[in-house]
Amino acid sequence: MQSLRETSRHQLLAQQFSFETSTLGDEEIQESLERIFTYVYSYTNIWYIDFIDEGTLYNYIKKQQELPDGVDFYQAVRDVKNYLYFLRYIKRSRNIPDIDLSIQNLLLWTKM
Repeated sequence: MQSLRETSRHQLLAQQFSFETSTLGDEEIQESLERIFTYVYSYTNIWYIDFIDEGTLYNYIKKQQELPDGVDFYQAVRDVKNYLYFLRYIKRSRNIPDIDLSIQNLLLWTKM
């Protein structure tokens, strides 16, 4: 029963993260989405991308730093930016996390 539930969760998340890649820039977005998908599936109990909030995205950046095979800090931030682009312009979602990745967010950068 548990494996059926996990399979359903995996398929549901995969459907929400998918889109048609048509241009060269879309490949970078797709790679970013794959990394965020893997994080969400492996380290959270989230079923719907609407529940991915600021905390989840900040934790994604931190987790990438902890993983031995994770991407570097700069790429993790680009992944989050690509994910926000995906939500805003491809999915046209109304629930876009309000995340501040600017240099002025000193509190965030000192925590990481």
